[in-house]
Amino acid sequence: MERRKAAYKEVDKIFYEERAIRQAVRARREDSGAVHVIGGGHGISDPTGSAAVRRATPLQSVTLATGRVIYKPESWLYVCDVCYGRMSEQEARILRLYYSRRMSPVEIVVKIGGYSKRAIYYLLRRFRSYGVELACQLGLVKVWED
Repeated sequence: MERRKAAYKEVDKIFYEERAIRQAVRARREDSGAVHVIGGGHGISDPTGSAAVRRATPLQSVTLATGRVIYKPESWLYVCDVCYGRMSEQEARILRLYYSRRMSPVEIVVKIGGYSKRAIYYLLRRFRSYGVELACQLGLVKVWED
């Protein structure tokens, strides 16, 4: 049971830190502009080829401004994109308010209207479940001990 709770907490943290992860990935991709030398070190460089390889190679990890290390950040961003994509526009807006703006369900009810606090909690639970399911499928988290 502990492992399952940890998976839900991890996915929840990723949803909260999505923007920071996107910024860290973008910064890391822009910063890794080292020139690779081809031809036995004779000073011939291929910046176009190097850039293509750099973009095609998935990042192993990024470090957020808080110091937290996120492993397989692009896979986590894929989880975020797919989960938000499964929601209606209105539901995605509510979820963005909750995770990005860190508004409470009560504040969201006041701002948007048409939803009860209970409906928002249900939406959050369903959204987290989608996230955990996809993260398990991608091997990012485990919910059972081996």
